[in-house]
Amino acid sequence: MNKNDETNNEENKELNEELDEEFDEELNEELDEEFDEELNEELNKELNENDDDDDDEYNGDGTEWTVENQIQLTKVIQKLKYNRLISNFYYYEMKHVEGKWSWIIILISTFTSGITIINNIDESKLPFTNLKTIVNATLTVSSMATSLIAAWIKKQQYIEKINELDRYKNKINKLVEELEFELTKSEGDRLAYGEFKNKYHPLITEHLTFEPPMSPKQWKKCIKDITKNYPELLVMDGSDENKIWPWYSISRISKNTVSKREKTKFYTDIESNNRNCCNKPKTED
Repeated sequence: MNKNDETNNEENKELNEELDEEFDEELNEELDEEFDEELNEELNKELNENDDDDDDEYNGDGTEWTVENQIQLTKVIQKLKYNRLISNFYYYEMKHVEGKWSWIIILISTFTSGITIINNIDESKLPFTNLKTIVNATLTVSSMATSLIAAWIKKQQYIEKINELDRYKNKINKLVEELEFELTKSEGDRLAYGEFKNKYHPLITEHLTFEPPMSPKQWKKCIKDITKNYPELLVMDGSDENKIWPWYSISRISKNTVSKREKTKFYTDIESNNRNCCNKPKTED
């Protein structure tokens, strides 16, 4: 083998090595691209399958319990609790007012019954003259006062309002407790969701659309009174679960969790109004 042949062989060897390296690099790049594509396809497929599963679990087909309808039911319970609180508070306010006027009638009736005896006593035995005239005038005024108070009670419809609120608060309290009990059950012990809807959705609609027999002014007074003087009714045991809307917000931050419930603008506005009223500067005479 001559020197030229050796040189050619070395050049061919180097050329082959360079070609092999280029081929390997190209092949590796192609394989890497193919692998990446296949991997991405598999990952996307798995993600899509998981999303479908989550959507099925979250949205369901409308015939079974899902996370979504449990969250919606929780919001409905909050609104029912609000109606229950206002109705319950106003019920006892009405009972207090009606009881006060009724007690006044009892006092007047008792007083008039007592002084009526004076009319049966001989005038000569009375401590001073014209006493019977005074008694008769007092009886007339007392009778008029009793009639006016009775007419006022009837005009304000205290008895009708109390009876209506009493029926409503008993029914809504029963409904709220049943709904909360249903949520606390394990899924296997609950009513089938279709059966639950048929049984409770009409009741929920009925109790949400009920308007307590009160004017906007009375509603505002109840709200302010509860917020200022009975804030413990809004938090109960202090847990987020038992805080009352709309004083406290309820908002979902993910499918399975509920964010911490903070005071709403509704609550802070009432608090600030109360502070402003209490902190008004006294005017000098």
